[in-house]
Amino acid sequence: MKNNLDEQRIIKRVQAGELSAFENLVKKYQKAILYHSLRILKDIDKAKDATQEAFIRAYKNIRKFKIGKPFSPWIYKIATNICYDMIKKSSKIVRMEYDLADSRESFLDRLIHKEQISKLLFALKGLPNKYKEAIDGYYFKNLTYKDLAVEMQLPINTVKTHIRRGKMLLRRELV
Repeated sequence: MKNNLDEQRIIKRVQAGELSAFENLVKKYQKAILYHSLRILKDIDKAKDATQEAFIRAYKNIRKFKIGKPFSPWIYKIATNICYDMIKKSSKIVRMEYDLADSRESFLDRLIHKEQISKLLFALKGLPNKYKEAIDGYYFKNLTYKDLAVEMQLPINTVKTHIRRGKMLLRRELV
C-alpha cells in the first residue's frame, strides 16, 4: 500500500512539471517494459526502441493520467500499443527492390523475382484508379486508413473496401 502511495506522490510531482521525479518511474518499470516489449517484438533493438517510446509517450501524456489509478497497467498498455504499431508498420512494408549483389540468390531466382515484380507493377497499372490509389497509399506510402480517407476524401470503410477489392483484382491477375 505504501508503495502505491509513493508512486502516486511521484506522479503528482511529474504532473507538476518535475522531470527528475519521472526518472523514478523509469527506473522502476524500465526492465519490465523492456521484457514485455521483447516478448511481443522478438527483437531486442526494436524492444529497446519501443520501451523508450513508451516512456516518452507516458511523460508527454502524464497530465491525462488519473491519480489514484495504478501506473503499471497504463505504462504496459502504452508499450503494448507501440509494439503492435511497430508490427503493423513492418508488415505493411512491401519490398519491391532486391539486391543483385546477394550471393545467396541464384541468377535464376533473381530473374524469377524480377519477373514477379514486373507482373505486379503491370497489374497495378491496370487497376481502376480508385483501387490503385488506395493500394498505393496503404502499402507503398504507409498511410493509415484514416490518412487515406482524408487524402481520398472518402469514408474509412470505403477506403478499406477499395483496398480489399483492389487486392482481389490483383490476385486474379497474378494467379
